[in-house]
Amino acid sequence: MELIKHLLAVGFLTGSRAFGTEKESSDWDIVYDIRDTETIQRIYSPRPITHSEYFKGYFITEGDVTINLIPVHSAEYFAWFLVTEAMKATWKYSEIQDRIQKYAMFQGIVAQYKGILNRKDWRGTVKRIRKERGDYGTEK
Repeated sequence: MELIKHLLAVGFLTGSRAFGTEKESSDWDIVYDIRDTETIQRIYSPRPITHSEYFKGYFITEGDVTINLIPVHSAEYFAWFLVTEAMKATWKYSEIQDRIQKYAMFQGIVAQYKGILNRKDWRGTVKRIRKERGDYGTEK
């Protein structure tokens, strides 16, 4: 889907679709740095938004596809990226499938990373890693 491709050129995929635990009805969770809010808004305009209680994000829809946009503070952006990578491995090699356990694990790891990462701009680092892997700005 073109909309998701454009959004992923700015942010990155997290949640069940990134972890490989999605269902057919799962939404697309895309994290972005709050400094990129105007760019994200230009991409999804003029679609209406619905607010989400999940990390103060918001939903947009494109046909029957729901996209959960999750703005995070710049100091948390790389932590979210690293946790997403850790969760991919966790789900690949473990048998934990409980949503509550998944949420608790995700939050615990984010808290740990936020405590050790300095406050530099990590957006370029995330883009470089994604380009090296060949998944920059593309769907899963």
